[in-house]
Amino acid sequence: MMPSGENPADLSFVLSELRNYQKKTGVRVNTLADYDSVDTRLRLLQDIFGKKSPEPDICGIDNIWPGLLADDLIDLKPYVGDELTAIDKSLLDAFTVNGKLLALPETMETAVLYYRIDLLKKYGYQRPPQTWDELGRMAKVIQDGERKAGKADFWGYIWQGAEGECLNCNALEWQRAEGADLIDKSGAITACNPAAEYALKRARSWVGTISPPSVVEYDEEDASNLWLAGSAAFARGWPSLYGLSKDSPLLAKTFSTTPLPAGRKGYAWTFGGMGLAVSRYSVNPAAAAQVVRYLISPDVQRRRLLATSTMPSRTSLVNDLTLLQDTAFHGWPSQRWQMGMFARPAAITGKKYAVVSRAYSKAVHDVISGKRNSHEALIQLQAELVSLMRSPNL
Repeated sequence: MMPSGENPADLSFVLSELRNYQKKTGVRVNTLADYDSVDTRLRLLQDIFGKKSPEPDICGIDNIWPGLLADDLIDLKPYVGDELTAIDKSLLDAFTVNGKLLALPETMETAVLYYRIDLLKKYGYQRPPQTWDELGRMAKVIQDGERKAGKADFWGYIWQGAEGECLNCNALEWQRAEGADLIDKSGAITACNPAAEYALKRARSWVGTISPPSVVEYDEEDASNLWLAGSAAFARGWPSLYGLSKDSPLLAKTFSTTPLPAGRKGYAWTFGGMGLAVSRYSVNPAAAAQVVRYLISPDVQRRRLLATSTMPSRTSLVNDLTLLQDTAFHGWPSQRWQMGMFARPAAITGKKYAVVSRAYSKAVHDVISGKRNSHEALIQLQAELVSLMRSPNL
């Protein structure tokens, strides 16, 4: 098995549960080395599957990989019985290609807004921003005030603007909150539309005003480090940033989280997370599927949440407010995190997701970095995506 883990502590938990499984069943599960980079993991899996190797039987896959690996994974539906009714449909859809469930969702992450409680109070705000426009105004007031107080490098809003998948998550959230899809459920390309243009123009306006000019080169780590240094009023982040913030002497008692702000058409936040898949080349697919079922069982996911704050895929657990007390969803109303959750268009684009993702990321990055205006960039993106999706050679 090639296990997944949101962080070292989470991976250690998974390995301990595999030992428990061996004690209970007598079935030994050997594990392969873990790899820090998800891109490295993907390339390794593609190399292994290209050789039709019987190992690993089980592999952790990102929710944007099913279309890329569809030919190499078995359909888990015949093995899971009633398990599917206990997992959010949006998560299942992300791992489903052409009607086949290629992985069982193991973990779930949705983007949230981190904010400074102390600074909101200092500047007279009773609650965090509810809309993106409100965030812009609040961030500017707090930033200006902190700079007057001597913090020259303080910024209002931090996010991930480097070209790549992190930027795609941000941009899809911006435009979906305004009512714009990139690719709709029928597969139609809808990249060029006024709502998407509006969302990208607004993001461009943040650069150099409430966000540093260098934000266009920030990856997850860059954005997290600036937030953890106490140099921002607001930051977009995943739930995994919660534990780091709680452990920070600068932030421990001065921060909280809230849903990402809404646009004119409502809330929108993409989700990440891993699923457990079984290789088509496994000589023990039924036994492998039973291990997968064990790792996503209610008892294991409950223990995992309590031990590592890793968000589970089972709706009964993520809606249990008592279990969320030490997570990024602490204090949120039940099911609040689900309101705007959506998947990136990985399942519908299949093996073409990688090229679609790169094209979208480049177009968005050109806009936020000032190389092109949003109308020009989206017209070109529309034509490029239509061509990519029609091409039989990709």
